[in-house]
Amino acid sequence: MEYPILACHSYLQCSELSCSSEKASGLLLLIAKRCCQAHQLSWRVVAPGRLLHCRLHIASKPIDILGIYQYPWNTSVAQRNRRQSIWVHLRDTLQALPQRNILCVLGDFNCSLPSIDRLVGTPNFRTSNGRQSGPQHGDMATFACLLQGFQLTALNNWLASHGDDQFELEILQTSQTSSTMLFTSDNNAWMLSGRTHCTGRNVRME
Repeated sequence: MEYPILACHSYLQCSELSCSSEKASGLLLLIAKRCCQAHQLSWRVVAPGRLLHCRLHIASKPIDILGIYQYPWNTSVAQRNRRQSIWVHLRDTLQALPQRNILCVLGDFNCSLPSIDRLVGTPNFRTSNGRQSGPQHGDMATFACLLQGFQLTALNNWLASHGDDQFELEILQTSQTSSTMLFTSDNNAWMLSGRTHCTGRNVRME
């Protein structure tokens, strides 16, 4: 099921408000009108309050955007099952997308990642008190396997110290985990890397 697009100043708005059964959920994607017109944009809810799929129907190169808000981690069986359901929804959605489209996956994953060659840069993050490692979530391996299986590259956790062919683009974190991340398919990563800006929980692409 697709939902109507709302116009808001210079942006087109795709939103899925929080579910009444949850204290905190809901997603909002804002697409700049200079990127596409309302008739070129469609979106659907994959998992209410947790996963959105938005497509920009641009003739030269369609763009798929997945917005995610993963459940916070705790060790209860119920919560682990809820998180697993979002990973499964994400996997199934990625499998169904045309590989020829540009892909962006972004949001609050509520999950740390290890360093993965070509895909994930530093496993820690910068704070006002220096570099710190985030919590080691119990399903980190599931998240990492998704990235490896679909060859998704993180765009906002590389440092210049990783080499001249890498880029410096990292969130200054104020929370205890670097969970707000932006990914794209490996073949699009270097094209998009210099056009991405992240501040706190906000991600902007130019």
